[in-house]
Amino acid sequence: MVRILRGNTAKRWFAYLLAVIMTVSAIGIPAKAVYANDGDALWEEYSRSLAAFGVRYHFSQFLSDHAHSPRPDAEYVIEATDYVTVGGMEVRYYENFEGMPGTSVWTDEEGLIEWQVYAAQGGLYNMSVTYFPVQGRNSDIQRAIMINGEKPFFEANPVEFRRIWVNARDYALRDNQGNDLRPTQIERPAWIESIVHDNMGTYNEPLSFYLQAGWNTIGFVSQREPMMIRQIRLHQAPEVLPYSVVSRGHAGRPTPSVAQVTPIRIEGQDAVRKSSPMLAPRADMSGPGVQPYSARYIRLNTIGGDTWSEPGSWIEWEFTVPTDGLYSIAINALQNFNRGALSFRRISINGEVPFQEMNAVPFGFRAGWRMERLGGTETPYLFWLPAGTHTIRMEAVLGGYASHVREIEDIIHNLNNLYRQIVMITGVDPDIFRDYEINRRLPHLRGALQYEQQRLERIFNELEIMTAGRGERDAVIRTLARLLDRIAADIENIPRRLREFRENTGALGTWLMLVRAQELGVESIHILPHDAPTPDNGRRWWRQLWHEILTLIFSFIIDYNAIGNLIDTADMRHVEVWIATGRDQANVIKSMIDQRFTPQTDIGVTLRLVDVNTILPATVAGRGPDVTLSIFNSLPMDYGMRGAVRDISGFPDFPQVAARFPEAAMVPYTFGGRVFALPETLTFPMLFYRRDILNEIGIEPPDTWNEVRSAIATLSMHHMEFGIPLGGSATAPTDFPHQTFGIFLYQQGGNFYDEDGSRSALD
Repeated sequence: MVRILRGNTAKRWFAYLLAVIMTVSAIGIPAKAVYANDGDALWEEYSRSLAAFGVRYHFSQFLSDHAHSPRPDAEYVIEATDYVTVGGMEVRYYENFEGMPGTSVWTDEEGLIEWQVYAAQGGLYNMSVTYFPVQGRNSDIQRAIMINGEKPFFEANPVEFRRIWVNARDYALRDNQGNDLRPTQIERPAWIESIVHDNMGTYNEPLSFYLQAGWNTIGFVSQREPMMIRQIRLHQAPEVLPYSVVSRGHAGRPTPSVAQVTPIRIEGQDAVRKSSPMLAPRADMSGPGVQPYSARYIRLNTIGGDTWSEPGSWIEWEFTVPTDGLYSIAINALQNFNRGALSFRRISINGEVPFQEMNAVPFGFRAGWRMERLGGTETPYLFWLPAGTHTIRMEAVLGGYASHVREIEDIIHNLNNLYRQIVMITGVDPDIFRDYEINRRLPHLRGALQYEQQRLERIFNELEIMTAGRGERDAVIRTLARLLDRIAADIENIPRRLREFRENTGALGTWLMLVRAQELGVESIHILPHDAPTPDNGRRWWRQLWHEILTLIFSFIIDYNAIGNLIDTADMRHVEVWIATGRDQANVIKSMIDQRFTPQTDIGVTLRLVDVNTILPATVAGRGPDVTLSIFNSLPMDYGMRGAVRDISGFPDFPQVAARFPEAAMVPYTFGGRVFALPETLTFPMLFYRRDILNEIGIEPPDTWNEVRSAIATLSMHHMEFGIPLGGSATAPTDFPHQTFGIFLYQQGGNFYDEDGSRSALD
């Protein structure tokens, strides 16, 4: 027993603290060790370690090294307010924030916060974070996770915490042509408990972290966006059982028939939440098979498609069932994006994956919309749904591709290393008649190539089995495998095949990018009684033929170049705007015009989608637009010097509008005090470098041009180069030579023009 003596306040609090320490020690848990380190210094140290180059230690290797580590059946909850270290930012406390009981901690988009947790038993734990995505720049939140002062594996930097987006309206607006307008996406933040995954989706399972027995530190290094944190939970992710096991628990449960319960239809475009503003409702006019359908008018009738491709992105719908029971699920889906490939989705209900098969549901390639009944038409999966409102979520995952993606990444890394070793001997453009003695100088090369060739062959065969055929994009794997086989058989002939080796390795990297794109469109989801037939989406060959006929007829009636509302010039002030980008961009701009600009100014806008090459003949003929958007930055000056474009500097609000842009961005459109355009984009050159290559040959990333000159000599010794772009593409008239010259000119305090921009300063 600990006795507390009465005395002054300081002595009394000291006695309480001593009593707590003695009590905790008595039950076998050592006192928490509070950091004495300066938080800012620790943050800088962590930032340097995260930025430093090192051999990538992946999560798969981490799991292999901890294959025998236990997964303790324990749970530890860390309150956000119990942090022990803060550096590089100031945290703020909020009581009962947005309905969350207790105290939450606001963390900035830059800095470090660290907690300590006592683990009774060392082992692997999953991590869940209860957070609120506070207002930032509308991008996903990123944090690097440090365990006991170290990054546990490559995938821990960074991890992402997503935001929640919804339609600004629950109904679709229509323009005066009768077409649906895509709803604006707004953020609707809410408290979320999210288990930590890798942000690239390379692993279908959540990340695990090793905690040693005793005290451990857990650090979050902010990489992007602020974040409100309520608590961190270390636990074991619940085991998801296979359907064969789950279905045994269905015995005795009610199975409503179609006579008792009407099938429930959930429209894809009526999603209540999604992880990205890109996942807005879309219009599909390719033919029947969608509802609502129209061959003439644009109707929002689907969601997803090519915008729903990033692993980890999700869409949620809500539905209500009238009575408890076992139901099946059918989805009217479109996967015509990846020929011979699969797109995977993780399907969860009320936040839980019901059984293993729903962790990665495959959708194979098919030309049009088709109804997929989960589990098959004959013996569909049954889902237990109590009466009431439920949430169903579909999340893009790599599914069966995940392990292959990890292995292909490793193969590309190894082949690039071998390529650099070869280039250091032969150069990037070798003499095919010279004997470089590669076999003698790189004795390990043949064995390394044969090893990677065997891995590629195995992966190709496994993909062929998984997709039930040969996918078009998978052919690059077989092609590279055969090339490596030929190279390994005749090492000295590498100079003749070096370019082919480089190009095929690059093609394998392209394959990696394509596989990560898991596109899928959803038109509707159906909750069905067990005995209900699979719904018919109405897609028939004769209906498709009739659709094509109607589309042809309407093409003579409808002006497809006009975007959104057509303005009656007799009713209001009016301007005509031409835009030279794609229809999607034009629709977004027109939506902003109709919802914001016109109501505020009472000025109507007719927006037309045109080819940029039509602007000149239209202007010469006197039939040009009032405003043109998204054109090459050289055109405004060409037209302005010839009196074809108005000097906008005379408008009374021009100084306020020009202040939105950097001063340098206005220079290309200014001459002699006249201004002929406003910039839409700001472009600037970026320098990219390979830290692994520089580390391999002993070069620190340069900070000055003098250091670049010194590094070029070392690069040349290894047959490598430092490049500056000096040529543009035919499709984009970018003046690379003058841009590059401008870099050095401005760094030396020079300028292209005199002070008023009327004369060249290059005399």
